[in-house]
Amino acid sequence: MHMMTKLRPFVHTFLKEASNLFEMYIYTMGERPYALEMAKLLDPGDVYFNSRIIAQGDCTQRYQKGLDVVLGQESAVLILDDTEAVWGKHKENLILMERYHFFASSCKHFGFNCKSLSELRSDESETDGALATVLKVLQRVHSLFFDPGHKDHLEDRDVRQPSYGVNVSFSVLFGVLGEGTADGVHESLITPCCSHAVLKTVRKEIFEGCKVVFSRVFPTNFPAEEHHLWKMAEQMGATCSLELDPSVTHVVSMDAGTDKSRWAVQEKKFLVHPRWIEASNYMWEKQPEDNFPVSQAKNK
Repeated sequence: MHMMTKLRPFVHTFLKEASNLFEMYIYTMGERPYALEMAKLLDPGDVYFNSRIIAQGDCTQRYQKGLDVVLGQESAVLILDDTEAVWGKHKENLILMERYHFFASSCKHFGFNCKSLSELRSDESETDGALATVLKVLQRVHSLFFDPGHKDHLEDRDVRQPSYGVNVSFSVLFGVLGEGTADGVHESLITPCCSHAVLKTVRKEIFEGCKVVFSRVFPTNFPAEEHHLWKMAEQMGATCSLELDPSVTHVVSMDAGTDKSRWAVQEKKFLVHPRWIEASNYMWEKQPEDNFPVSQAKNK
């Protein structure tokens, strides 16, 4: 197999810690020989996956990953992947990860006009990078799922699954690995424990207590409530509003010169770029507002 592969930082610790909580699978739309080679890199001793691999030939729908080939009910499955589109029927179960663009070919393939980590002679952090962050999410979900004290707060929790065996899946090739070739293949891992109701609860903790107003972010005449950033903020627990009032905590804007942006500065509220919402969504925790400043829009 002619491919250069880079393991994502923290991957070995991630797999070791996750295996204490979950029964893990690899789920890939690649062919089985390819999946086996990747599994050897991740788990040379076959300790974590124990040959549990779902490959292209096992899929029942082309270009889509489905839980119909996974042992375990949908209500008790989590998915960790960097590609939302392949999970069309199971987005509520998905933890979307940021892609790992270590090689320049990866950036080019996905249309990013930026330098890759290898070109920058840098890499993700072992302590607070993508895998370290998502491990905390999995641990939090696991804890909530099995904590009787939280049962009453999870109205939609599905308890039909026995407490000893459910599944969670997460992406391997782009999520845990960086590719030297841009072949567009994605993998996922699957492990036990969790329902999407618990996942929603954890997600809502991210922006708990935040009230957000948007300024010059949505296209003219576009229904604000239908915009993906509005929905994303609400999914993370924020209250979104069209109007300013003293309870507003954040103004999200593309232009520091708008009336709402100036109000935020005057009232000592947070003024942040829309990337603040996206970064918080990927990292599963509210990101420092100072890292997402808003500039004055240039006159056309």
